[in-house]
Amino acid sequence: MEYKIYKLHFKTGVHFGKNSLESAGFTIGADTFFSAMCHEFLKQGTDRLEWFLEQTFNEKFVISDALPFIGDTYYLPKPMLKIEGNGERGNSTLKKAYKKLSYIPADLLDVYLKGNLDVKAESEKLRKELGSNTIRVNADIRGEEETKPYRVGTYYFKEQSGLYIVVGYENEEMLYEIEDCLSAMELSGIGGKRSAGLGRFELQPGTLSNEFHKRLVSESGKTYMTLSG
Repeated sequence: MEYKIYKLHFKTGVHFGKNSLESAGFTIGADTFFSAMCHEFLKQGTDRLEWFLEQTFNEKFVISDALPFIGDTYYLPKPMLKIEGNGERGNSTLKKAYKKLSYIPADLLDVYLKGNLDVKAESEKLRKELGSNTIRVNADIRGEEETKPYRVGTYYFKEQSGLYIVVGYENEEMLYEIEDCLSAMELSGIGGKRSAGLGRFELQPGTLSNEFHKRLVSESGKTYMTLSG
C-alpha cells in the first residue's frame, strides 16, 4: 500500500462538537471523515457509494484521523504508553504537563519516548500557534415563531495551521477517486453547521517525510500505535 498526506487549510471556523453545540474541538475522527466521504460518493449515485465501500472493506483504502499541523510540523496523538520524563520524579508540575499533553510532533516522537521532550514548551506552542475557540450566537427562525438564539462552539485555525490526513491507497486509480472526493468536500465542508458556512477548507498535498513513511510501513516493531481512533 502507498501513502500520501494532505493538509486541510480551513478558511472558515469549524464546529467539531463532541457532547454539545457549545463544545469546540479541533480534530476529526477517521470515522467521521469517512462518513463525510461516503456522503460525497452517494451524491454521485448509490452504485458509486457501493464501489467505495467495497474498496474500503477490501482494504484498498485507509485513512487516518484528521490531526493537527503547524507549518511543516505534523502532530501525532500521544501514545497510550506510560512515559516518565527525565526530571519528572518528584516534580508534580512536570507530571501534570505529561498527563495534559495530547499531541506530539511526529519528528520528536523518539525524543518523547525517551522522556526527553520539553512537554511544557510543546503544549504551549500548540495552544498558541494552532488556533483558538469561541462561541458564536446564531438565531433559530422557524416560521412565525419567536426567534430563539443558540450558541455554537467554533474553532478557528491560524493561517499556517490546520488538520492533515494520511491516505493509504492500493493504486493510482484509487488515489484519483479519493482526491476527486476530497476536492468535492472542499466546497461542502466538514463537521457541523456547514449550512452556516463552517468547515470549508482548501486541500493541499503535503510532504510525507522518510521517517514518517518508515513508521507507516514498518512491520518490525513490537508495539504499534493507531492513527485512527
